[in-house]
Amino acid sequence: MRNILFSFLVLFFLSGLMIYSVTPSTGLPGIAVSPNGKIVAAGGISRVIYLIDPARMKVIERIYSETQILNLAFNNKGTVVISENRDETLNFFSIKGKNRIKQFKYSVGMSVSALKNEVVVFFKKSGNYAINFHSMKDGALLRSIPLKKRVSMIGLDPDHKRLIILSKGPKNMEKVVRSSAIPKDLKGLDRDKFKMMNDGKTSIFSEYDPVSGRKIFEKTIYYSVSQYSKIVVNSNEVFIFTFGNRNAKISKEGEVTLFRKGKHFNYGIGISSDRNNIATGGLRRGVIFSVNSEKSVNYNVPSIPGWPEYLKGFAFAKNGKIFAGTSAFRLLKFNEKGELLKAISVY
Repeated sequence: MRNILFSFLVLFFLSGLMIYSVTPSTGLPGIAVSPNGKIVAAGGISRVIYLIDPARMKVIERIYSETQILNLAFNNKGTVVISENRDETLNFFSIKGKNRIKQFKYSVGMSVSALKNEVVVFFKKSGNYAINFHSMKDGALLRSIPLKKRVSMIGLDPDHKRLIILSKGPKNMEKVVRSSAIPKDLKGLDRDKFKMMNDGKTSIFSEYDPVSGRKIFEKTIYYSVSQYSKIVVNSNEVFIFTFGNRNAKISKEGEVTLFRKGKHFNYGIGISSDRNNIATGGLRRGVIFSVNSEKSVNYNVPSIPGWPEYLKGFAFAKNGKIFAGTSAFRLLKFNEKGELLKAISVY
């Protein structure tokens, strides 16, 4: 009996590790490349921002972040690295001083404007909600757009003309269709669309002017945003990439088209600063996707011994190189064709 109980506890413990190991916050989900391409920043569950020479693929400096890192970005001069952390803080670190120069609490979902050198976050504290714009030079709060409720995600376009906000819409339980009643002939994305249009959930798709804060457009859509999603905003469309790979393209008029890229779960999702390219990854494989052409390149990563390795975060350099962080604390360097050029352990 004792051996059976011990075996059960071991299985339970290992199962718990398995669940935790594949959540999108393990390993190195935060990856960023400096504007001049001379530094790659990587961070994650170890609470350290690693500064890496991308040519030599070698760690050259480390900055302690105190809490777990989810996202990273450089300001337009490469003098400050900004981190969004698991404790819902926005942090600004000096590259020269290797220290934190400013922190803002209750701030999540950062999106960066390289053109204006601004970072935007959703602020939430005790029923007070706002979209806050901070200078990426020193973290100064520039302006705010007050809101009446929580949001699901926010995103800026590269020209700093569109701020997109998605939030939970009103439920319509009268429209709910049970799974058993879904037409049997519906498969793939057609089935997904039917389920989403008949699950009683909606989202509010809103567009604001990021400078004046004026609301330009708003529409209730059937697409409900799932957890661990990323948004890509350009001048005419919005792309949403999700962990479950049930992605969406949303027009300026709020029309939704579902699509998938690859056959993997998106444990990692990364966006180029010009919003023209997206990289996604799962278990040792993924997709590099061009927004302009809507064409994609598949890539694979050779397996390593031990625990399975998942792709966690991505960043694009101006010279075409793509950097990826993994759950095994490795940094990978790819070319535009998805060919793996080099991989190092980060510690």
